[in-house]
Amino acid sequence: MVDAHSNFDGRFDTDHDLRVLGTVSGEIACRGLLTIERDATAKAKIDAHDVVVRGRVEGELTCSGRLVIEAAAVVSGNVRAAVLVVQEGAVLGGNVETTLEGAPPVMATRGSRRNGGVASESVRVDAPPDRATRSRDLPSFALVSSDERATGGRSPVPTR
Repeated sequence: MVDAHSNFDGRFDTDHDLRVLGTVSGEIACRGLLTIERDATAKAKIDAHDVVVRGRVEGELTCSGRLVIEAAAVVSGNVRAAVLVVQEGAVLGGNVETTLEGAPPVMATRGSRRNGGVASESVRVDAPPDRATRSRDLPSFALVSSDERATGGRSPVPTR
């Protein structure tokens, strides 16, 4: 853990989970879960298996597993992830690429407005057989509304 009163500049390499509460810069290689907490800042080239961002990240972020950008987060730079989840209220700027290599089928959420409410449905997204067909399939990401977070992913409005 990099605590809230610490700054780190350099290369941090770990096979385990890493939780950042302070400020990091340089390079981070994390083969576990990397968590950038709400008041934390990372200005770095990041290569991690899974990532949860609640704070601020600037730079290149590569995630071989699941990248979750929570509502208060700000992420800018080049982002590459197998699975990407962006919660409502998050700020994401830069280039984004989702890849399906080695990733299992994911659940994406489609939403629409009906009579002032929000209706959503989950859709199974199967990995395409090759890269050439990827552009015609649903991407491996989900945009999550605040209504869905509050209900644990269940639709707040019944769908047909």
